[in-house]
Amino acid sequence: MEREIIMELLQALIMLATLLITRYAVPYLVSRIGSEKIRQAVTLAQQAVLYAEQVYSPDVASGEDRKNVVVELLHKLLESRGIEMSEDEIDMLIEAAVRTMNAGKAEKKDAAIGEEGW
Repeated sequence: MEREIIMELLQALIMLATLLITRYAVPYLVSRIGSEKIRQAVTLAQQAVLYAEQVYSPDVASGEDRKNVVVELLHKLLESRGIEMSEDEIDMLIEAAVRTMNAGKAEKKDAAIGEEGW
């Protein structure tokens, strides 16, 4: 019972963080860079995060090492498309991509737990 409450709270916090990043960071970036380029940048950030998650497992690389891989890869991808972003903006994109990925994992896990309960 206590574990379920903690899981619900964590899921709510992840959703809140995703909402806040989406609410404030994305509109800021859109106004600065343009909507088409920001869509490309968001997609590239998500792909870079998924790449690091799949290639560098937590057993092999720390979270900081994986983030460094994502930052370097994202810089190259953005540069190749002529999209200029600051380090802080890239950080925001990566955080949003990680939170989105983690929220998806939490939903899948909850769905699997729900199916087992039946």
